[in-house]
Amino acid sequence: MAKKEKFNSGNVFGLLRLTLGLIFLWAFADKWLGLGFSTCFNNKTGMTEMLCDQSVLGGHSSTFDFLNNLPKDNLFYDFFHGLATNPMADFLFMFALMILGVALTLGVLVRVASVIGILLLATMWASLLNLNGGTENPLLDYHVVYALALVGIYMTNKDQKYGIGKWWQSQDIVKKNKWLE
Repeated sequence: MAKKEKFNSGNVFGLLRLTLGLIFLWAFADKWLGLGFSTCFNNKTGMTEMLCDQSVLGGHSSTFDFLNNLPKDNLFYDFFHGLATNPMADFLFMFALMILGVALTLGVLVRVASVIGILLLATMWASLLNLNGGTENPLLDYHVVYALALVGIYMTNKDQKYGIGKWWQSQDIVKKNKWLE
């Protein structure tokens, strides 16, 4: 008789990793191509316009609208608003989304992706920090929750199911360089 596998933290964090990977992969694809949920959705017509002017391939900045429209009472407004026209901010943002999406979905480079993700999410959280009110909790939002999830994913990477992580971790280069796990 085959032994029935228990649903354990490896399963839970594997599913969490896969889910977050798909969230970041979608965000990357939407910004890049304009798939229409946060990019290229025309509120007037109710239609999605693939590859519209708001997509990266359409020539638009991936960060400009967000950074240019931050509330002026944000604690770090001057810093983040100053990044609104910086091409390096666009590149780093899109690179981070791509690495997070691919690595977390496949289960490779999970440690690197987790650190990149925590830094990205902390930056995004700080860009929205507003202690003068608003509709959400001034200190905790989904950026903090996702970052904490990435800490758990980082810590349980060896035990995670789903994806090609076990194969990846068995490669000689990864065995010699644990940071590549």
